[in-house]
Amino acid sequence: MNMPAKSYRYILLASALFQTACAPESSSQSQAEREVLSAVAAKDSASWVGIYRGELPCADCDYIEATIVLRDNLHYSLTTRHVGRVAGVLPSEKRGTFHWRDDGLLQLDAAGDNMVFFAHEKGLQMRGNDGKAYPNGKGKICGLAKTGSFVPGL
Repeated sequence: MNMPAKSYRYILLASALFQTACAPESSSQSQAEREVLSAVAAKDSASWVGIYRGELPCADCDYIEATIVLRDNLHYSLTTRHVGRVAGVLPSEKRGTFHWRDDGLLQLDAAGDNMVFFAHEKGLQMRGNDGKAYPNGKGKICGLAKTGSFVPGL
């Protein structure tokens, strides 16, 4: 069975793209090289107000289950639960304020450990203070997916 050269090239290209897409994140790659995510505008609260859930890295446990609720008055609530830690540790909730940095990143106050996030159309991506993406121990960029909209007053 002879395969046309054009079809063969498409199969090779698709195979290369699949392998690249499934490879662990490399700290030497820039964010733009890994995935293009559209930043939300700080002034457009309708694009970032909401509920975000996911897993964050943890130094002394497997990971941290986290939920952040961002409100349009620049207040947040952060609920965390350490997974893989000594039994009996209950979820904790912190409340505070956040601000938009000059570089467009969102930063929680001291109550939220000054965590920094890149807000995009799909969620929040954890960043270091230097603005670089924050990978977990397996090289995956950590973040929280937007799971719902926040209704003011509730």
